[in-house]
Amino acid sequence: MEGASEQSVYSLPGLSGKVALVTGGGSGIGAASALCLGASGARTIVVGRNRERLEASVAAIRAAGGEADLLVCDVDEDGAAALLVEEAVALAGRIDVLLLSAGRYEAEPLEEAGVGSLDRQYRTNVRAPYELIAAALPQLRDGGAVVVISSIVAFAGFPGSAAYCASKGAVDALVRALAGELGPQGVRVNAIAPGETETLMNQAYYAEDPDYLPRMAAVTPAGRAAKPADIGPVAAFLASDAAGWVHGETVVVDGGLTASIPGSIPQ
Repeated sequence: MEGASEQSVYSLPGLSGKVALVTGGGSGIGAASALCLGASGARTIVVGRNRERLEASVAAIRAAGGEADLLVCDVDEDGAAALLVEEAVALAGRIDVLLLSAGRYEAEPLEEAGVGSLDRQYRTNVRAPYELIAAALPQLRDGGAVVVISSIVAFAGFPGSAAYCASKGAVDALVRALAGELGPQGVRVNAIAPGETETLMNQAYYAEDPDYLPRMAAVTPAGRAAKPADIGPVAAFLASDAAGWVHGETVVVDGGLTASIPGSIPQ
């Protein structure tokens, strides 16, 4: 599984016996987060469109001693959220954690992108989480946790990807609003803003510009881009009881990039 073997699998307290539903769980940050959740004792249901990748994710979780299942689903489809929650509850009896990692990234300048690019990215990055949280709310009340994968581009900007930046800014706003609304109902809602992370979604972009990652590493205090396994433990922490006093936060996990960035992300 992408990222899983590149560092130790972390096991966190406060997740044993819980049921976690992870979208985008077949690769990247979603798979790495699912692995940490599973290794920490949560029964983990990974969701995605590619069965082969989901099966690899399930196998990795089981190899780490966790319990895992998969559901093949395209979260962009109308009615997918309600059906997915129904299937997850039928499978595991309840949902305690929503880890929403499914995402869409289209790098196009404004003059070329068109409104269709904005609509597609909002549908995956904003509408799908919104619908899933609403559909799962009856399950999450009184102790549930929601973690949404955002991005540093929500506040740092990224020329040539305005629609993606706008969608991630909306994610952060959604998380803050829902934290205030759902906190009194016993539901914690938080986000993670990763910096540059080597995921399957980004591979085409890297192939177009082989010098991009070295340039990013040069301005990142950690000296490299992240691997998914760098982000997964943070997601598991936010989902766990150990983060019980964390509400409405977007936790930046970027190797220090935005703390020291010299003006703008290098192009």
